Amino acid sequence: MRQLTAQHHRSNFQGAIFEIETSLDDLITVKVDSVNLIFSLRDALKRDWVIAFTKEAERMVENEFGLTSDELENPDHYWHNAWKMKVHRAIPYEQYHVKFSYTDTNPKKGENYHYLRVTQLNGQMAWSSPIWMNYKPKT
Repeated sequence: MRQLTAQHHRSNFQGAIFEIETSLDDLITVKVDSVNLIFSLRDALKRDWVIAFTKEAERMVENEFGLTSDELENPDHYWHNAWKMKVHRAIPYEQYHVKFSYTDTNPKKGENYHYLRVTQLNGQMAWSSPIWMNYKPKT
């Protein structure tokens, strides 16, 4: 069994996409700050994860307001003020690669553009930049 590791120290980090070729039972480790999430590819194909950095939120609440976790009645404050990381369910290669062709059979004279927008089975979306064309009808 191999172990794959992705590591990042947060600094206004928005997201990353990894394409992994491995066996179903190999372990994948995602490290962000003090959190280590370890899962197999088999698990990743079944579910996703949301990790809240609640310890960081606890320190922030204590520094800003002088309140410790023992003094707060509702720990939801930590969840709602925590940075969160989401690891989406893995998608098999065959479900996110496609070959596509399109012929505009009725282009307008002058500049035209086309772009591709796709929605995956899991609801995630992607779209391309516009492709511009200048159509000059044959006279």
